[in-house]
Amino acid sequence: MTRHFSRTFGQILSFLVLLILLCDGMNSQRIRHQRGHHFALSSWEQRIKFSSPFVFRRSQIKSFGQQPFILGSTNKHSIDDNDFDTATTIATDPITSNPLSQYWINDELFKQDFIVELERSMGSKREEISSSNSPTVTTIHRNKAGNTIAVEVTSAISSEEVATVRALSGGIKNCIDEGKKSSMELDEIKNLERHFEHRSFGEGKGGNDCTYLAPFLQSIVPGVAETVKGIATLAWRAASWDIDVENGEHIPNDNYFNPMSMGIRTSEHLSYNGWRSLEAHKDVGSIYTIMISIKDPEDYEGGEFFLHNSMFESTNVKLDKFSAIVFKSNTIHGVRPITSGHRESFVTELWINDDSPIGMCRPTEEQWETFVSS
Repeated sequence: MTRHFSRTFGQILSFLVLLILLCDGMNSQRIRHQRGHHFALSSWEQRIKFSSPFVFRRSQIKSFGQQPFILGSTNKHSIDDNDFDTATTIATDPITSNPLSQYWINDELFKQDFIVELERSMGSKREEISSSNSPTVTTIHRNKAGNTIAVEVTSAISSEEVATVRALSGGIKNCIDEGKKSSMELDEIKNLERHFEHRSFGEGKGGNDCTYLAPFLQSIVPGVAETVKGIATLAWRAASWDIDVENGEHIPNDNYFNPMSMGIRTSEHLSYNGWRSLEAHKDVGSIYTIMISIKDPEDYEGGEFFLHNSMFESTNVKLDKFSAIVFKSNTIHGVRPITSGHRESFVTELWINDDSPIGMCRPTEEQWETFVSS
């Protein structure tokens, strides 16, 4: 009996040890899987502290690592590749796992002089805008391998929304000027000053005048932010960026989530007045880039937007006014030389992290890690 008890006890003990090792292995594998796909960790949300009145947060956050959005067969929009070569397809309302997140603002923020001034500068443009446009996919750009490089969308934004973007951009620049004359704290002025930049890519490499609109865009005119994400979602579905095609089978691709569930890394009002080009580059660290033309193509000569489909392929695009092109941010792109006139655009980059706070304009991954861990 004693021998039987010892054998039984030993079996139970061995089983428990095996179970512990198995659970530990599964946990390690899950962590490696998340890191391999660059998912946002839920612990980040817990580590974020309200260390300043300049920080915007989501009131409801879903962990990207735990809840990637994958279109199922029941809600995937049917797309015929031939439709986009010669015809026009009207967009359906985006189907998302998580609608545009609601934002709340630290009450102390609205007490800051520059916020009061920004609201005053915006005036009636702060009123919520409901776009009556019907964004429409017109062209899908592919490389020789058949992979989608970019998607063009016409009627992407309304004239009222463009007026709002310009008013917000002008308000930010006005607040920077007024802040230098006011009794604002030095840290407040520095945070605000970062939102405008004469951005040069280096000698002979071009640049632009950039006003960083986020996170003012989401908080003051959230309807425009929702429009931009809706455009990205439409393109994401049309391009089938939610799947990988391997050996003829559709395999979910967790690297590219629904744009509606992503944070706005940066949103920029870009003016090329005085700038003649923009060198080829990648938007490293972002997932999708949405470039909206807010000038009539007849207003400037040259200045075509270009994409490198591959080492030996490139595509030139000159968008109509209020049209957009959406592409994966790791695609090499730039602006051809502008020979005359004034080019102007509205560009937003989405990434897997939360929205960038005031004063942290287009942060790197390292800057974001430092921010959330402070």
